[in-house]
Amino acid sequence: MGIPLKNKLSPITPAEIRKAFPVMVYIGRIAAVLLVLVVGASSLYYSGRQREKEKLIEHTYAVYNKVDTAGNLLNSISLNRNRYINTGLIGFLKEYNTNSIYLQAQLGLLTNMVKDNPAQITRVSKLCNDLENLNQFWKSGHLLLKQHKGGSAAQIVFLEKAKMDVVIADINTIKQAEQRLLALREAENKQLRQRTEVAIISGTVLILIIVYFLIWFIWKEFNNRVRVYQQEKEISELKTNFVSIASHEFRTPLSSVILSLSLIEKYARNNDTEGVLKHSQKIKSAVNNLTAILEDFLSLEKLNTGKVRVKNEHFDLKELCESIMEDMGVSLKPHQQLLYNPSETSIIVDLDKHLVHNAIVNLISNSIKYAGDKATILLETKNNGDGIFISVKDNGIGIAEEDQKNLFTPFYRVNSTGNIPGTGLGLNIVLRYVKLMNGKLSFSSMPGKETRFEMIFSDGKPL
Repeated sequence: MGIPLKNKLSPITPAEIRKAFPVMVYIGRIAAVLLVLVVGASSLYYSGRQREKEKLIEHTYAVYNKVDTAGNLLNSISLNRNRYINTGLIGFLKEYNTNSIYLQAQLGLLTNMVKDNPAQITRVSKLCNDLENLNQFWKSGHLLLKQHKGGSAAQIVFLEKAKMDVVIADINTIKQAEQRLLALREAENKQLRQRTEVAIISGTVLILIIVYFLIWFIWKEFNNRVRVYQQEKEISELKTNFVSIASHEFRTPLSSVILSLSLIEKYARNNDTEGVLKHSQKIKSAVNNLTAILEDFLSLEKLNTGKVRVKNEHFDLKELCESIMEDMGVSLKPHQQLLYNPSETSIIVDLDKHLVHNAIVNLISNSIKYAGDKATILLETKNNGDGIFISVKDNGIGIAEEDQKNLFTPFYRVNSTGNIPGTGLGLNIVLRYVKLMNGKLSFSSMPGKETRFEMIFSDGKPL
């Protein structure tokens, strides 16, 4: 007979866990580092491009301001010239000359600033030529030093205005071009900034996902290792419990058998038939106890190794219970009673007949052993439309509250059992049989008054 030491919770082995853990952690760490590098490189790349765009925007603003300054200087030059002509004051002439020199310097700077823009170079060159023509027109003796009257003066004023309008149009054309260029570069910079934000946010989210995965995996690994440790501890406890129970439960009936055989030999020599029969019955009882213990261990091993398969079939539950009543009647103690109370004359169910039989027998056997010498044990079955109910109730000593929470734990035996033989496996086996058939096992107990176990099945569907 094997010992039920198979891992019941998961097929994962400690070796597999130890092998998988570093691999997944290393992969996660490498992925996180690579993502950090990619996000960092992307941020540097987009940040560099954004700085370049911002410099171009600043340059465009500077060009625009320079053109605007040239326009203001032109207006100032024209105003000072007219003031000098009208008043003859030398101060206006000096201001005119100073602004003219400054305008030429600004145009030189403007030419250098737009050297990378062929279209603007053409426009600035035209502006310089038109300004030169205007300046030459101003420097002619007709405009700068002489007062003209009549039609010739009006004609000169008209020509001056025409030339000024051409220059102003050149300035406005350059300014409009810079405005369009500025709008384009600001749009590109905005788009680039959005891409940078998307790259940084996406990379950050991916990094957080990987970190979350690593935390989740490490937590899962920690739980797996705790579970493996608990399983190893459980296996150790199962071994200890098995050795303890086997040494006690097997030794006692075997000792009884040997003693009874010795007494039978003695009674046989003395022709004491009553003594022989008495001890023969003890031998049968001891053998039955050993058989029950072995059956418990074998059942648990089959459950743990997955060898128990549910084979549902249609059968009459009432007939099965009546058969069990006949078989279990011989196991009753002298003053015990075993009663059966079916709710119907026939209860047809679709369950595993063998598992149902074993579960009922196990529950009745527990009541016989632990309920007390004068207990009444009641088996009830009913079908109320919502499900099949099978209950075993006794009015025995009951189960203490401190024992109830561990009642279905393998090898656990309540403190009140005393020297009554048993493995502490029966209820755990019943519970697992019921779950295999998609049923539910419940119990209630009032110490010193009553204990009730009930199996509930609902047409083969989980409850």
